Amino acid sequence: MQAVLISVFSTEASRCVTPIGMNKVLVSMAFFFGVVGAVQARPIAVVDLDHTVFHTNFRIQKILSDLGKKHKILELEHVTLAEIIEFRSIREAAPLAQFIERVQPTFKDAFYRESSYLDFEAPMLGAQSFLSELVDVYGFDLVYLTGRGSEAFFDATKVELARANYPGFGARADLHEHVRLILKPESFSGTTAEFKVEQLKSIESELSPIVAIFDDSSRNLTAFYLNYGSRVVLVRIGQYRESELDTKISSHVVTLKHFLISREREELLRKLSNSCVAGLTKR
Repeated sequence: MQAVLISVFSTEASRCVTPIGMNKVLVSMAFFFGVVGAVQARPIAVVDLDHTVFHTNFRIQKILSDLGKKHKILELEHVTLAEIIEFRSIREAAPLAQFIERVQPTFKDAFYRESSYLDFEAPMLGAQSFLSELVDVYGFDLVYLTGRGSEAFFDATKVELARANYPGFGARADLHEHVRLILKPESFSGTTAEFKVEQLKSIESELSPIVAIFDDSSRNLTAFYLNYGSRVVLVRIGQYRESELDTKISSHVVTLKHFLISREREELLRKLSNSCVAGLTKR
């Protein structure tokens, strides 16, 4: 199965479908915004969505509450944000873990296939201005790369990005030529880490060098490091971790609790500027 390039013009409802990587077999679907073939050689920052630029705790709470009502599990029906944060921090050791285990398959299906729950997410504070600064001031192109299912989440993800006014959408639709959105197709049978690594290789071969990757997943970040080493700046966002990074890798990952801490933010921007392999200079 070949990857399919879909260009969605902000002023038109029509879609232009063109194969990409004609000499490669990629199991993926990429949704590219802007005019095909008009991409300049700008450095690229790859940005995850869930847990990275969107808070998912309220979304998780709503899903668990609905499942609790359905399966008559009071502990889930009345789950609190504090319990969810605790579970995301210590996983199996959290009291909530035993109840989530009972609905795990159904929960995953709702989280990855039910786009209506995106209404309960919220943008990470400071993320909009940070990403806009990357594009406006430092000359980056952005690729939003997510494990969300393409068929179920494509339209809803565009709406969510527009609601947050992230670069390329909503009030910042003026940046659409510098933004790409890639979602994982339902037909992809591998892990999200495998999908993302495959897409990163395609991005660099088709577009320009990747300078930074923003993600929250230890598994994904480990895969990125094993493929790119220290050539790419790896940035981990958020205070909640599914597991700790391997000590050999953690020293190569920049951890940013959120986008509002000015000192950490400026240090990261300086690191990205210094690390840019495309001759990036602040404009």
